[in-house]
Amino acid sequence: MSSTEKRWAVVWGAWVAAFAVAETVAVRSGQPEAPLSHHARRVLLARRSRAGALLIAGGAAWLTVHLFGEVDTASLPA
Repeated sequence: MSSTEKRWAVVWGAWVAAFAVAETVAVRSGQPEAPLSHHARRVLLARRSRAGALLIAGGAAWLTVHLFGEVDTASLPA
């Protein structure tokens, strides 16, 4: 692993850890408006709009392909 990859691994690891702490505190607070899922539904109007619900579903599908699919790094700019 190159030093750049290590640096990004630390950055993303810290981001995931901070998110996990914040989401855990939000869920355990007992306030239904605290977790990220509440804010995503509110911002995307998922409870009032079929388009918002489709955006969330599309985002989830994209994320699945993005995380588990292979990326051809040779075709990316340097």
